[in-house]
Amino acid sequence: MSAEIVPFIVLGLAVSIAMRLPLGKDLAVPAFLLPWFALTPDIGFSLPLSKIVFAVLIIKYLVHGRFDPVKSSIFLIYILLLASGLGAASFALWETSSGVEFVGGAFRNGWLRVFVTAVSLTLGFAPIFLLLAKKVDIPFHFLIRCICISLLTLCLIGIFQFAVFVITGIDILPLGLFTGAEAEDLRTGLVSMGGSLYMRPGSLSGEPKSLGITACVLLLMLITMGRQIFPSKFARYLASGAGLLTVLLTQSTSAFVSLCLGLAVYLGLRRVGRPLRTGEVFSLYTVGAVLILTVFLTRVSDTDTIGLSTQYIEEPDSIISLLQSRTVNRLEVEDFDVIILKSMLNDPTMIVIGKGLGLAHLFTNDYIPDVWRYYMQDRIIFPKTGLTFYLASGGIFSVFLFVMLMTALTPGIQRERDLLDRRLWQYLIVVQRTVIPLMFLAMIRIYVLELSLLVGAILTLSLQYAVNIHDRRNLLPVNRNGGRRPVSTPI
Repeated sequence: MSAEIVPFIVLGLAVSIAMRLPLGKDLAVPAFLLPWFALTPDIGFSLPLSKIVFAVLIIKYLVHGRFDPVKSSIFLIYILLLASGLGAASFALWETSSGVEFVGGAFRNGWLRVFVTAVSLTLGFAPIFLLLAKKVDIPFHFLIRCICISLLTLCLIGIFQFAVFVITGIDILPLGLFTGAEAEDLRTGLVSMGGSLYMRPGSLSGEPKSLGITACVLLLMLITMGRQIFPSKFARYLASGAGLLTVLLTQSTSAFVSLCLGLAVYLGLRRVGRPLRTGEVFSLYTVGAVLILTVFLTRVSDTDTIGLSTQYIEEPDSIISLLQSRTVNRLEVEDFDVIILKSMLNDPTMIVIGKGLGLAHLFTNDYIPDVWRYYMQDRIIFPKTGLTFYLASGGIFSVFLFVMLMTALTPGIQRERDLLDRRLWQYLIVVQRTVIPLMFLAMIRIYVLELSLLVGAILTLSLQYAVNIHDRRNLLPVNRNGGRRPVSTPI
């Protein structure tokens, strides 16, 4: 049996299980599959399995009369993001030469590309809309635990993949295995050290860097609510060890930067010692987005792309030098983002209005250095950071909407007249210390964008249900200390 059929088998099983489960619990199936990018089937365009299952669940909830996201502020943000992306796309395609075609077929060109991206964006919001379903008992604790088990499973598969390679020299999960690629086109994440090859496992998350960032999400969630997710001490030690080992094995700059940034934000929140107000949350995200974009744009404008692509060519001779070459020596903007941002800096109008949904690759060929042309020329190149994605899609306005979205998915203190009991006060602290670092990861790495937004929605809604409906059953247990304070329910 060809490996190409595996994603469709998994899809069939996932849909079957999701349709059999009761409303609410069925969300665990696509949530579990969310970071399993290697199982994405290519049918002229790429649509992750989780999004396909979420689409099926939308139909299921519509049939039951429970799907009604229109009254949510999240729905307004979605409509505005979609409108800004489509507006920018209209302008960009009108300006683009009609003769430009990109490798990959019709779905990767012109308005069909925009349509596919708009569908993908819609399905990216689907889990949030489904969480807002009417008269559905959402098992928040169960969903968070399923996500963490999924992340842990990916880490364990990656460690097993590495061990098999060390023993046999065979990569059992090469990149492109499930896409129908020919044997000679399959790739293994290899680096050379001391004359021998060292493999960077990718597990079923797509590639080594996405596996490394996935492990970072697991580690950050364990730091803030490990005892609530895994009551067993053995399970917590296993998850923490697997996450740390995975980050080390992937040798990913992205994972290194993500973990450092997430820990810095978490420690900063601990230093504050209290929950942030809603306005403070918005200000924190705004300042973070501005600083990150400033660093990106400054780095790109001041750096020769050819220099970026030809440095670090010396072969490391030890594990320490290998770690250094793969991490601190490569603190740079991602290759695709370099080209996209350079093309936008050349025309400041693009910074303001963007290029349109799915059209970040337009006008980039002139900025691709020769050493990168073999995999970029006339191909779809996509942003690898959340902020670059929204900037390219709809300009500054879309970035502002992204900040509003993150704020809406992060609870904060709002009304002084509302009082919470001690358990809710402590839970608010835990949720903020979990969600805010993950949102910063979403800004700098698109691989965990939808995962971070989903975790934020689950935890924020669990708190909102407890405040508005006085339903404490699905709160993750926390220590009973703290004070009585108000909380906003932005969604």
